[in-house]
Amino acid sequence: MRTIKFAIVLPLFQLLLAACLLEAADAGRPAFPLHGDELYVPTLRLICLGVNAPAWVLTILLTGFPLHDVKLFRLYTSDLEFLACVALVWFFVGKALDARAASRPQPPRTPGRILSRALLMILGLVLFIMALSSLRSPTRYNNVSGNILGGILFLAWSLVLIVLPGRQLLRSGRTQPTPATPGR
Repeated sequence: MRTIKFAIVLPLFQLLLAACLLEAADAGRPAFPLHGDELYVPTLRLICLGVNAPAWVLTILLTGFPLHDVKLFRLYTSDLEFLACVALVWFFVGKALDARAASRPQPPRTPGRILSRALLMILGLVLFIMALSSLRSPTRYNNVSGNILGGILFLAWSLVLIVLPGRQLLRSGRTQPTPATPGR
């Protein structure tokens, strides 16, 4: 029986979902801010950013690279960068789920694995700080419900990215008991 390859299905599904959410958010965006000259960010956009929080952080890192301005439907260059990061993040999530479903043995403890888990925990800490910021000032972007929903999603991602790699680091840090030698 064929098993679902999450490394293929998840990026495609999340890419489609994120593109639809961004497109719907931009279609419903009011022409003028609701309360004066402050920025308004639609709830659907904030939910999309929350569902794909690690991709949003990667997109922030990409802003240092100069890219030509492109517009596709209502999506601009920054949205397309975000969608590329969405596909990348969910590919790695799917790959991790596929490895877990195949119940492969735990790979040996290497400096690269330790570093990658530590970086995931740092990303979780960054998302935790962003979640707290969003939840502490829900009136930001003139969208209370969007800020609260987005903050909760950022918080969920942060907990996952802190707890799971941390638990893996603790497991790999334990030394395996050596069998007792006979005659002693």
